[in-house]
Amino acid sequence: MKKLRIAIVSAIEHTTPYNIGRERSICMPIEIANRVCEGMVAKGHQVTLFATKGSKTKGKLITNDLIPISDSKELKKIYNENKLRFKKSIDRSFWYETIGTAQLHAGVFHRTYTMEMQYLMSEAFYQAKQGKFDLIHILHSPEHAIPFSRLVKTPVVITLHDQFKFPRTLIFNYYKKQPNLYYVSISKDQRQPMPHLQYGGTVYNGTDIKNFVFSEKKGKYLFTAGRIIPKKGFHLAIAASLKSGVPLKFAGNIGSNTDRNYYDQKLKPFLNNRIQYLGTLSHKVIAPYFRNAQAFLFPIKWEEPFGLVMIEAMACGTPVIAFNHGSVPEVVKDGVTGFIVNNVEEMVEAIKKVDQIDRRKCREHVEKNFSVEKMIDNYEKVYYKLAKKHSR
Repeated sequence: MKKLRIAIVSAIEHTTPYNIGRERSICMPIEIANRVCEGMVAKGHQVTLFATKGSKTKGKLITNDLIPISDSKELKKIYNENKLRFKKSIDRSFWYETIGTAQLHAGVFHRTYTMEMQYLMSEAFYQAKQGKFDLIHILHSPEHAIPFSRLVKTPVVITLHDQFKFPRTLIFNYYKKQPNLYYVSISKDQRQPMPHLQYGGTVYNGTDIKNFVFSEKKGKYLFTAGRIIPKKGFHLAIAASLKSGVPLKFAGNIGSNTDRNYYDQKLKPFLNNRIQYLGTLSHKVIAPYFRNAQAFLFPIKWEEPFGLVMIEAMACGTPVIAFNHGSVPEVVKDGVTGFIVNNVEEMVEAIKKVDQIDRRKCREHVEKNFSVEKMIDNYEKVYYKLAKKHSR
């Protein structure tokens, strides 16, 4: 089959791939862009990555001389001039502190991001108009890319990472009849608010399984991880731990002042030798906590499109006990790789019977459905389908 000429547009917060040392990745679109880009190159496709300076790829890199937003001297200056007005974030993340500061300064961050993102995207579409690509894949900021789609005949694929929310939904509806514009959902549930859009397929996010070593031996504690925000339900995980009598460890980054208040008021008062906050952990450091847990708790309070931590836990053999929201029923096989519950009381009951779960089946479920290789294969199928449709 003929190899494709593919343009992949990543985000500009950081380099692609994203690596800031000790911290676990907090920008999934960048991580997926990197995995898809390198996977397509390995398959022999001609890939051009549009990303910031400092990014790395085995394909062709175009940066338009843009530096990552997180390295912006102008935004750092704003932060340094006003940092005394704001509390330091617990994990001392410049990125979050900068956003928090910039948003309070007449939206300077958003204006900067919009201009630079559109500048990079316009280059991809300009080259597409010259006939250099068979397909453009946008991994971030769909609202900035969608208006450009009407300027080319090349199929444009946009991966949706977030919920559909106003005002972003406006632009989806404005261009809903654009014939060369396609969306890829990361779960079937994600489509529910806007089923009328033109979808190219559903492609589940994949994890690099070799980073998560399997273990048949269960641990003696519960584990949960993610951004420390209310809708992730960390306070509910604590409640389940207290009621079940099983210790809990949790990890994640604390960003804005609102998130920090949530931590201070709802989580910190319960910390002791049985309920432990581990801070923000790198991929390498966090993997053993997944692997050695008795169960991974996912008590989310929102319709999360996809929860990568669930597949990371199952890749280690650790069963997942999750609230029935969003993509959970598509990721967890109830009674096979964990349990799907509706409240803390049901979560406590599930903890009592988690030993019934075969940890090997958890691993096999991820290998079959949620590996990086599976994700890349599925994107390639979408690419070929749409490229063929528009080559007629």
